[in-house]
Amino acid sequence: LIKALRSTYTSLSIQLHTHDTAGMAAMTVLKAVEVGVDVLDAAISPFAYNASLAATESVASAFMNTPYVPEVDMHALSQASEYFSALRKRYLKDGRIPNDALHASPGVLSHHLPGGMYYRTLKELCDFRSEGLFERVLEEIPAVRADAGYVPLVTPTTQIIAMQALHNVLDGERYKTVTDEFKDLISGKYGKTPAPITDEIRILILGEDGVIASHTAEPEPEVELFRNAVSPYAEQEEDLLTLALFDKLAIRFFEWRKNQRYRLDKRASRVSATHPV
Repeated sequence: LIKALRSTYTSLSIQLHTHDTAGMAAMTVLKAVEVGVDVLDAAISPFAYNASLAATESVASAFMNTPYVPEVDMHALSQASEYFSALRKRYLKDGRIPNDALHASPGVLSHHLPGGMYYRTLKELCDFRSEGLFERVLEEIPAVRADAGYVPLVTPTTQIIAMQALHNVLDGERYKTVTDEFKDLISGKYGKTPAPITDEIRILILGEDGVIASHTAEPEPEVELFRNAVSPYAEQEEDLLTLALFDKLAIRFFEWRKNQRYRLDKRASRVSATHPV
């Protein structure tokens, strides 16, 4: 990908961001530099590897005495590493970083769970004190993804598939609990899936009435519905999109914005019931 971009856009600055979940980030970085990447994202070593990025110190050291020497202060990196090592110990002790998040997991090459969601799924299990079920969740993810027509694992489908797999394992029964988002995915509200979803899965998830013939992302036009809903708050056209994207959070924002603008808050006069302007 980088080679193709570089050959087509010779003046474009190309930046690489990759996780190290499978333990392959360093190799990815090396090959990217060789074919012309300009900027690399990395993380200081105490917070590198696994769901994070390749270690800054390791990457910088690897390119010493090569044409690709980075302009970094290795002494400063060493000092930063010492400082964040102490923080990592604290986070490990209080549970903010699970122990399993600190080593490579090549199994990602099978379950394909992206680094960020890998860590969040592990954190969810830790919150339930069920981290011992993590490998079972990872095994369940490809099965749920197959049931859902092999949807690409990108936001938001990554979260939808991972959370449904989590419920399947925690419940000890597949699809005993089904999230609303997974129902929407199966019903076709996220669009047509790369592979067909079987009627057996549709009936299991949605019931007999859930089998639909079409796979349109939006079965009914919703612009007017959002336009009507946002009308009490709308001050600009973008507010419609804000509501469509963020739902109840958008309403909270609109209320806060109105209160700020018109000072509709507790500063109203108790005597006259008026607000200062």
